[in-house]
Amino acid sequence: MRQRDVHLDLNGELAAALARATTDDDVAAVVKGAVADHFNSGSAYGGFQPDDFDPGDVGYTGQ
Repeated sequence: MRQRDVHLDLNGELAAALARATTDDDVAAVVKGAVADHFNSGSAYGGFQPDDFDPGDVGYTGQ
């Protein structure tokens, strides 16, 4: 697989969970869930679970 940037739009529930996150593990759980939701939303992919993504492969940047 090739690495690429994925821009995520967080819904209110995910944004609130991210705001409440107090540890790196909490942040990783929210981001992994958002990444799984992102890839499950298209017609070409599906069936991804948050644990399918390694938090070590995720870089966080705010915009």
